[in-house]
Amino acid sequence: MLFFSAYAIARKRVYAAPEFCRLMIASAIYALGYGLELMQSSVEGMLTVLRIAYPGVVSAPVFWLFFALAFTRVPRPRPALVSLAFLVPLAVVVALWTNEATHLYFARTWISAGGPFPVLAFERGPVYFIGMIYFQACVIVGDVALVLYAIRSPRPLRKQAIVAIIGSLGPWVGNLFHIMGKAPWGIDPLPFSLALSGCFCALALFGLGLFELVPAARDRAIESLRDGFIVVDDRGRILDSNESAGRLLGEWASREGGALEEDEPGGPELLGLLERGEAEVQFAISSPRGEARRLSAHSFPVRVGRRGREGSGIVVRDVTENAALLERLAELAGTDELTGLYNRRRFAEYAARELALAIREGRFFTAVIFDIDHFKEVNDRHGHAVGDVVLGEFASRLSAAVREIDILCRYGGEEFALVLPSSDDGAALAAVERIRLAATSRPVAFEGGALELRASAGVYSAVPTKGDRIDAFLDEADRALYEAKEKGRDRTVQRRA
Repeated sequence: MLFFSAYAIARKRVYAAPEFCRLMIASAIYALGYGLELMQSSVEGMLTVLRIAYPGVVSAPVFWLFFALAFTRVPRPRPALVSLAFLVPLAVVVALWTNEATHLYFARTWISAGGPFPVLAFERGPVYFIGMIYFQACVIVGDVALVLYAIRSPRPLRKQAIVAIIGSLGPWVGNLFHIMGKAPWGIDPLPFSLALSGCFCALALFGLGLFELVPAARDRAIESLRDGFIVVDDRGRILDSNESAGRLLGEWASREGGALEEDEPGGPELLGLLERGEAEVQFAISSPRGEARRLSAHSFPVRVGRRGREGSGIVVRDVTENAALLERLAELAGTDELTGLYNRRRFAEYAARELALAIREGRFFTAVIFDIDHFKEVNDRHGHAVGDVVLGEFASRLSAAVREIDILCRYGGEEFALVLPSSDDGAALAAVERIRLAATSRPVAFEGGALELRASAGVYSAVPTKGDRIDAFLDEADRALYEAKEKGRDRTVQRRA
């Protein structure tokens, strides 16, 4: 039984192995104590040995119950319930230790010398019967759990459960023989039957190998993941990690027993995750090979049984390609495909932000709309392909002429909208005229010829007030553009508030 307990410690990751280890240790104490009892020749000596051995005697049935529950995948009980389960065993031990004064466990004791060994004979006291009923109940509940588990489990697991059930029959038979007085020479057969049970339970747990399949498969799966996986305790020490964690974060993430450090790549972000509990964060990092990467880390609390949080698991994922793809998609979603400028939706977003800033600071805000003159004739005479060339060239020239802080977009068709932050009405008019002339200063070349380029511009400048909207500014700029066209095109017209 001691061998089985040591073997269970070595295979502690197998389901129910810790509970099996405790059962075997308690059974070994029982067997050792009974062997010493058989070596005594006096009642006093036998009772002294019993007092030492009885913690194992009374613990074995309770540990059998816990083993059966763990074997059948029942969640481990809370510490409070475990303590309650040992109240009766504790009462039995106390009654035995105080039996000379109370006679609650043994009403009377004497030595029976009818066989090769002197054995302790006794009349049972009330606590003896209470303990016997309780211990039998523990064994029965454990056996019922195993039977139900065998019924509902698939065939491979059912085989293991049946082997464990067969192992549980040994103590039943041994105890029955002992109670009925049928054991040879009055010797208690229960320690021997417990050893036999240990053989069957060890076969069920370790010999058939299925309970080791799950943790082995999990280990293999975690090691094969491209994502990094780190387990840390509540003090931030690394307890376990896979190879991908070191590949993504550096060798420091693979040092078991080390700690998450602020000065390590990704360390501050991971420490922040631990403080927040279950959370996710993205951060940039230089990989161990010097590549700029973007990582996503997700943390989750790790609890053992029903106890509170004892550590955290962290999954680290390389999202560089996904992040680049999302950035590209966001860029495409806000960009005009033909000209590469902002589209109308993205322009409205940025322009509204600048308008809100101008309202808050009480400064001028200018909106402009450009229109290529007689663009329909270009399409009609030269075709849409040439029209696209003209639009692209005009957009490129506008983009080269504006400032970095200005916001430019293709507003629709051959119209382009522009916002000039921080420009009063006089400076705005001069700036827009300069931009218009720069965009039309030379012909646009295309395959087979060149076209002179002319454009009109409408400008509206004002100091906005609370409640003003970008659409209102653009409407006023559009009216100014209409005036420019009525006055002969190829000019800039400004409207003021």
